Amino acid sequence: MTENEARAIIYQAFVDDWGSLTEYAFDNEAFNPEGLEEWVRLTVRQSTGGQHTLGAPGGRRYRRRGLVFVQVFAPVDKGLQRFDELARAARDIFEGKTLSLVEFYDGNIREIGKDPNGPWFSGNVSVVFSFDETK
Repeated sequence: MTENEARAIIYQAFVDDWGSLTEYAFDNEAFNPEGLEEWVRLTVRQSTGGQHTLGAPGGRRYRRRGLVFVQVFAPVDKGLQRFDELARAARDIFEGKTLSLVEFYDGNIREIGKDPNGPWFSGNVSVVFSFDETK
């Protein structure tokens, strides 16, 4: 599996499970949140990796790791209940699951506060993942 294949699996799982809960954006794709009371942005970042098995070329597995980030933008000055609902929904899509050979581990929610670029309270959900690449 390649990084792009893993990203496609992650995006599809998010789209399938998030449904119409809020509008959403993917990293580095055009999106204008103006006028939205709540929305989220999904970002996938690769991190570390290394050779996981020995063997002849073509049969070696390399373990790749990364993080799924979901930036949550909820209504400002209305408490944290809606933020918590959205953040938990995002974390629950991935945490502790295996989707098409992409394994997801611990998920965390971190509140940031009032967004300086818009009328939102923001925070981040992060979930660690890994997959194997054979080469």
